Order: sequence, then structure tokens, then C-alpha cells
Amino acid sequence: MSHAVLIAGNARRFVDTAQNFRLYLVREKLVTPKKARLLTTVYVAEEMFAYRLSSAIAAKITEPLLIFFSGHGNELGWALDDVRIFSYHRLAKTLLAGRRPVTIVNDCCHAMAAVKEFKRLHVSPERLSFIAAAEAGETISGGIAEIVLNSWKQGRPVRFSSELRWGNRFDDHYYSSSAVK
Repeated sequence: MSHAVLIAGNARRFVDTAQNFRLYLVREKLVTPKKARLLTTVYVAEEMFAYRLSSAIAAKITEPLLIFFSGHGNELGWALDDVRIFSYHRLAKTLLAGRRPVTIVNDCCHAMAAVKEFKRLHVSPERLSFIAAAEAGETISGGIAEIVLNSWKQGRPVRFSSELRWGNRFDDHYYSSSAVK
């Protein structure tokens, strides 16, 4: 069974989204409650946040890891709060330290900006799947998690337009927010 780290940004709505996504994963039996850790970014020292994330990535197990981020983002990385950023460069370096397969759902503005760092640091696309709610220069409201969760709660599948692009590699495996109907 997989593991999940659900990261909630610095607003109540992000905590709610991460908690609901965790509930969805548990109800669908994609993870057990013990294997789904919720991390909030506010009031957590940046080094403690980095340690918790790197511990999950570098764990000496082969089970896949889902990292879900719901929060504010910019071209440089995830906003931990109104001042601190966890850079995509640091995230890419953290991914290089691990060996387990990782899927990242990046539900924030400028989500695709992370791919630039993944490519620059040669993060293996064989180990990483990446799903982004917005292009590198795009801002969003609501994000992909809200669309999936609302559809799930209503008991109907998410419908995607023909603009949806996906593949086996993180450089072409993503959802564009404009593609979701």
C-alpha cells in the first residue's frame, strides 16, 4: 500500500482541502490512515518541514509515495507562509536523495514551474510523476483538488476536455487548469 504526505499551505481552505484529500485517499483504500501524513506549513520551522518531507522521500521502502501540495505557490516554489518559500530547487534536490517512486500533485499557482528545476537537476522521470494545476506563469483559483473532491462528493466522474495532455514522463504528464471542465 502506498504512502501519502499531504501538505497544507497557510490558509484554512488549504488545510480543509488537504484533509478532504486525505479522507478521499483513505475511503478509496489507496492509503491507510497511518500512511497518510498531513503537514501544515504555517508555524513550522522551515528546516523541520524539509526534514519531514525528506524523511518521507528517502525512506528505505519501495512503496510509492504521493506528495500532495495545496497552497500558495509562485515561480520559485511553495509558500510556507506569507514570507517563507520552500523552493522547487530544494524540492528537486530532496527528490534526488530518495529512491522510491514519487507522484507529486502540485495544486497551486505557477505549479508547472517545478518542472524546470526537475529537469535542471536531472530528477529521473522514471521515478517521478507530476500533476500540476496550472502552467508555470498561470494563476488559478480552486485548483484541481477541489474539482476532483467536489466530483467525488457528488458521485460523478470528473470530465476532462481534449486539451488535457498526459504521458509517462513528468515533462509532459500534467493537467492544465484550463483543461478541466
